[in-house]
Amino acid sequence: MYESKKTVAFFDVDPAGIMFFGNLFKYIHSSYEEFLSKVNSKINYFNHDKVVLPITHTEADYFSPFYMHEALKVEVQVSKLKTSSFELSYKIYGSQAKLKATAKTVHVCVEKNSMKKTALPNELKKYLNENRT
Repeated sequence: MYESKKTVAFFDVDPAGIMFFGNLFKYIHSSYEEFLSKVNSKINYFNHDKVVLPITHTEADYFSPFYMHEALKVEVQVSKLKTSSFELSYKIYGSQAKLKATAKTVHVCVEKNSMKKTALPNELKKYLNENRT
């Protein structure tokens, strides 16, 4: 499991603490970028020369309001791992460790030039397997 610390930005919530649904995905995607950067500091999977990892499915459930400047903890875990795809599960906690939301993203590995599905690179697959629930 990987943990990321975030702070709710003023422009992401209204005065009632209602976060526009798309803004949650900014927080989880930022956490995903941090998580993926830990595979190997020399490999950038967001600018890889051979493969890309597009998101093919997302979902989220919201349980409580988000408040401006609130500290968040985002937990990232690999919940499914296949030959050419993986699913990440996220738990977003606010103050007093209150669960604010959960989310999932499904990623598929494709060749950058052809956009055809391909196997996950070995180093990435090993890292994902080490962070599996």
